[in-house]
Amino acid sequence: MTEHKRKESNIRGRLRPPTDGSPHPLLKFGLSTPEDRARATADEVADFMNKWAPPGSDTWWIMTIEEKPESGRQTIRASLNIPGLDSWELGEARVSRIGGRNQQDAAFQTWLYAHVGAAAVAGGRIEAAMKRLILSMSGTLDPAFADAEDQWAGLEKKLRVAASAKGERATDVIEALDWGQENKVRETRNDIIHAYWWDYADAGITRGRVHRDGTSELIIITPQQLVDDVDKLQRYADALDSVMDHIWLNIYLPRNS
Repeated sequence: MTEHKRKESNIRGRLRPPTDGSPHPLLKFGLSTPEDRARATADEVADFMNKWAPPGSDTWWIMTIEEKPESGRQTIRASLNIPGLDSWELGEARVSRIGGRNQQDAAFQTWLYAHVGAAAVAGGRIEAAMKRLILSMSGTLDPAFADAEDQWAGLEKKLRVAASAKGERATDVIEALDWGQENKVRETRNDIIHAYWWDYADAGITRGRVHRDGTSELIIITPQQLVDDVDKLQRYADALDSVMDHIWLNIYLPRNS
C-alpha cells in the first residue's frame, strides 16, 4: 500500500558487505501517511493498520532490506518508529513484532538459539583449552586457571609465545593457532556472541553489532553461513582441546550403548 518514495529520514544504515560474493542488499525507506491510505477501501486500511502500524502511530516509515533471490538471504520489510530529532543507527535498533510473537517466531527461535548456544559453548571450550595449554607449557606443578586469565586475543598471544618456545614439541598448537587466525575464528565468535539478534521468523539471519569504536552495522547472512560459522568454532575447539589428552584432568562419562 505504501510506495517507497525517496524521502530523507534520520536513520543511518550500514550493512556489512556479503563475504560470499553475492549481491549487496538494497536498503530503501518510504513514508506511510494517512494521505497515502486515502485511496484504499476501509477494509484495506484496517488490515494494513493492524499489520503495519506501530502502536499509537498513524504516520511511520517503512523499511525494506531487499535481497536478490540468488543471495540466499531473506528480504526484510518492517515499520520504523523514529522518535525525536536525533539521528539513529540501524545497527542499534530494537526489534519487536506488532501484536507479539507468533508460533513461527517460536520455531525460529528454537533453531537460532540452538546455533547461537552451540557457538557460545564452543567459545568457552576454546578459551578454556588455551588456558590449559598455557599453564601446561609453563611447567608449573600446581596450575591454576586464574594465572592464565585474559581476553581471547591475549590468550592467543600468550599461547603462541609459549608454543613457539617449545618448538617442534608444540607444532600442533601453532598449526591450530594459524588456522584460527586465517579463518578469523575470534571475529566470528564475537559477531555471534556480542550481537543483538533479530530473533523473529521473517527477519532473516540478521543481527545488529555495535563496535567499541562507536560504529554499528547490520550483519545479514544465510542460514548455512551460520551453520558453517558454528562448525568453524567447534573445529577450532576440538583442535586445541585434543592436545590436552592425557595431560590434564579428564572426566569420562560412560559409554552410551
